[in-house]
Amino acid sequence: MGYDRGVKHLTAFVLAGGKSTRMGADKAFLRWREGTLLDHILDLAGELTPNVRIVGDRRKFDRYGSLVIEDIYPACGPLGGIHAALSATASEWNLMLAVDLPLVTHPLLSYLVARAQESDATVTVPNIGGGLQPLCAVYRRAFAEIAKRSLESARTRSIASLSG
Repeated sequence: MGYDRGVKHLTAFVLAGGKSTRMGADKAFLRWREGTLLDHILDLAGELTPNVRIVGDRRKFDRYGSLVIEDIYPACGPLGGIHAALSATASEWNLMLAVDLPLVTHPLLSYLVARAQESDATVTVPNIGGGLQPLCAVYRRAFAEIAKRSLESARTRSIASLSG
């Protein structure tokens, strides 16, 4: 594995806590190439940093042991997962990746991390096809407080509303 510059300050989190109700099956364990979507995203994230974690239900991902981070605010969607990840990290930069992004590439993620590390932005979010992609973005640890305030508010619990 060839790690990019600055990786000692990067942790990657795979957001795998969704209920997959529209899919009818857990997306994390859907077959993709020689493994599952989760295997693929974990391997991709591992090409960027040795610090890779899964955000999801510990019982569902028990075979991954200490790599699993559970939501502090359960059933609050991706924002709850991002908050849990940022509350558990010691890294300044934190790459968030939804488990269902099999076509994301190493060059795109390397570019995204480099841009985040060159910037003073709290969140570095790609804009693809005119839409922001907050589930494939780099978050500074300080975003945890913004997420917490939003999660504790009955008004805003959507990551899209915070990034739009």
